[in-house]
Amino acid sequence: MTFATLRRNRESYIDRARSSYDGSFKRNGVDLIEGHAEFVDSHTVSVNGELIRAKHIVIATGAHPSIPSIPGAELGGSSDDVFAWEELPESVAILGAGYIAVELAGVLHTFGVKTDLFRSSRSSFTWFLILTSLKVWSRKWKEQTYHFTLTKSLSS
Repeated sequence: MTFATLRRNRESYIDRARSSYDGSFKRNGVDLIEGHAEFVDSHTVSVNGELIRAKHIVIATGAHPSIPSIPGAELGGSSDDVFAWEELPESVAILGAGYIAVELAGVLHTFGVKTDLFRSSRSSFTWFLILTSLKVWSRKWKEQTYHFTLTKSLSS
């Protein structure tokens, strides 16, 4: 598989997932309201200043990448940006070691990108996540070499 094929497959998957959610909401009589929401009480939310009452309320927050406040951050990007790349770089440094970072490191490394993974936390849970993710990847892909660095700061 090429990176371009992976990008196309990813976009198709996202489109199917969104369509599936939309269809499921409609079939189940769920109103989807987008905007900034906060609870007023146990049965009321304020969405963009409008009060909405319901017996059951679900707020799906979604997630967005967090760009660290470090020198040189403007030279980097987020995990979302990777899939906009037309060409892969020779090397990449990934900051963070959550499942998205570790899986992205595995994907890029599989495509031949020299991948370094940086994480500032020294928690044992972080290492558990990294090692568990790598164990899964090693079953799916050929033996890989990964570079891990624990750091409190980065410099060029």
